[in-house]
Amino acid sequence: QAYQQEAQPQQGYQQNVQPQQMYQQNLSQQGYQQNPQMQAMYQQNSQQFNEMKEKSTVYLKELLNTWICILKQPVVMGRQFVTSGKNSLGIGLIVIQAILTAIFGCVLAGKFNSTIKSAVSSTLGSYSDLASYSAELDKCLCSLPTVFILSLVVSLIGSFALAGLLLAGVKICKGYNANYKSMLCAVGVRAVGISILQVVALLMCVFNLVWAIAIFIIADI
Repeated sequence: QAYQQEAQPQQGYQQNVQPQQMYQQNLSQQGYQQNPQMQAMYQQNSQQFNEMKEKSTVYLKELLNTWICILKQPVVMGRQFVTSGKNSLGIGLIVIQAILTAIFGCVLAGKFNSTIKSAVSSTLGSYSDLASYSAELDKCLCSLPTVFILSLVVSLIGSFALAGLLLAGVKICKGYNANYKSMLCAVGVRAVGISILQVVALLMCVFNLVWAIAIFIIADI
């Protein structure tokens, strides 16, 4: 009887082990069946990512070379670029100008915020009074992310609208068979010159804010 009692737990243990072994075998078979599919999806995604990375690298190099060539020879290379009709590079040059415009807007907003804070702190005097008016003060300050996005969008809209106006003017005045792509390239050539002056205006913000604003306005004209 004692032997039978010892044998019963062993039989129960074997009965419990067998379903676990079957479950593990099923999992291994399913994993073996799914692994080729997962590997194929991974290879496809990695291939697409590498292709996008290569295209982006080639585009950025071509954009930088175009920017440098137009900067060195604005008349000759600018005319060749307009006739080439590479509107994707023209849009890239416009985007660079828009980003610099947005950065300059954030610098001005930061200067405005610091001026308001210093004026309020000098007026109120104590830190406790300033802390009590902090909520009202935050409403008067400019949000830098909002300024960046608005400046970027407005600059892009203005550049695309300018390309449309140039297209209408060329067709009306000269009767030249132009298209919108070539006008985007023309605005891109303009954006190269503006970008240089915008960089100068950003550097001038450290020394004289009035001169920086003046240079930025002259650049847009």
